[in-house]
Amino acid sequence: MPASGWSGETQFHYGFVAKFSTDNNAVLVEDGATLISGTEFKVNLSYPAVASMYVLHLSTKQVYSLLDIPKDIKSSPSDNHFDTSGWQVLDDEVGDEVFYLIGSSARLIEFEQALKRYTTSTGERRVRFHQRLDALVQRYSRAPPGASTRLAQRLDRPVLGTVVFRGAKGQQDLSRALTHQLSGNDVVVAKFVIKHR
Repeated sequence: MPASGWSGETQFHYGFVAKFSTDNNAVLVEDGATLISGTEFKVNLSYPAVASMYVLHLSTKQVYSLLDIPKDIKSSPSDNHFDTSGWQVLDDEVGDEVFYLIGSSARLIEFEQALKRYTTSTGERRVRFHQRLDALVQRYSRAPPGASTRLAQRLDRPVLGTVVFRGAKGQQDLSRALTHQLSGNDVVVAKFVIKHR
């Protein structure tokens, strides 16, 4: 159900950015990109203030976690949030790092409760809640598309949260870049994979 005061199509923007230990410049990361252990990365998000946004991470060990995205406080419900995960470091476990970006017009209470139970469970209960999270992500991904629901699109040029020039003339700070957009009503999901080698 849409949150009160929110009607029509909504656009969620997101971007994955990495920086390598060899230099401190941020680079844009595409879906399916290969990154090595020790690489720093972060997720940038922009979405309507009245919406809820979740970044669910499925690690190479097949463990779910919710990426901590501190909320950017805005005074008006008509504003957009710009949030970022802060820099995360890829550990030594190699494989596919899968991220599900889930945007919703209202809080997903069922999802939040399943994730909370998953993180506090052990043994067979944890396996059952893992399966429950799998099912919820699949259900949100297969939600019947409305007239305005579109697949995630690569933007022609990144939208920059800020533009800072440093070093060589014309070099942009991409650490706050938004490179993709996803539009729709109610619940929208984008899947993003980093191949961790």
